[in-house]
Amino acid sequence: MNLLEQAESDGDTFHEHSDVHFQMSCDLMNEYLKPQRGESILDFGCATGRPAVELASRVGKSGRVVGVDIDERRIALARAELIRLHSSHVPLTFVQGSIKEAMRLGPFDGTLSNMVFQWIKPVDRSIIMKDIYSSLKPGGRFVFLVFPTQTQDRFIFKDILSLLSPSGSLGSVWGIYLESVSTWLQLCTDVGFDIEMSDVKMVEGEEPTVEDLVALVEAAVPAFKSYMLSEKDVERLKQLYRSGSHEKIRYQCRVFTVLARKPL
Repeated sequence: MNLLEQAESDGDTFHEHSDVHFQMSCDLMNEYLKPQRGESILDFGCATGRPAVELASRVGKSGRVVGVDIDERRIALARAELIRLHSSHVPLTFVQGSIKEAMRLGPFDGTLSNMVFQWIKPVDRSIIMKDIYSSLKPGGRFVFLVFPTQTQDRFIFKDILSLLSPSGSLGSVWGIYLESVSTWLQLCTDVGFDIEMSDVKMVEGEEPTVEDLVALVEAAVPAFKSYMLSEKDVERLKQLYRSGSHEKIRYQCRVFTVLARKPL
């Protein structure tokens, strides 16, 4: 399974700019997953572990949370945070690797996956989806959020990354594989999931400067580093987002959320 294994990663950068990811994960817990005391939950693509820690607080000492991520540095940061929280009192385990390693610690009542599947090559997705399905208990639920095909003019990943590869697709160059809503749903139903809820909405955020916006994209895209942009590129982005007057800049992106359930 190749989940950007060849790409450079900077877990520290991700952790520093993970507030947006964390808030989105909490929204997924509140609105869709709704973890309960005593449940066993898998956080697939847990990054530096902030959402998994929150999940652990919700399932309590009688429950269990397993966070898995392929990125070694991000898992190292997650484990360091676990030590700081006194791991013997936290029902939380972090696993570095693929979902195959995490499945051994199942079965799970629920799985959360925030902004992960668009990084997985289409050829690998059905295999991973089958593994998630297999790792759940009957009646178990799977909540995931992805980027669908973007239709708005402003899409921060496209705006920034196309400065470096104007003729290349986000998938072939940067490993961001956007799909239509129907494709994401089909991926679930093909392995046996029932779809309970699905929703497309626009997420808005703001950063103090364009430089902070670039750092946010650097945190999300393993193969991208901010030093790749020239001063001219940065100036172009400033004009694009109208941040020259030192106003906070706003950005938008369309996201798609699914609540699927394994039949009883």
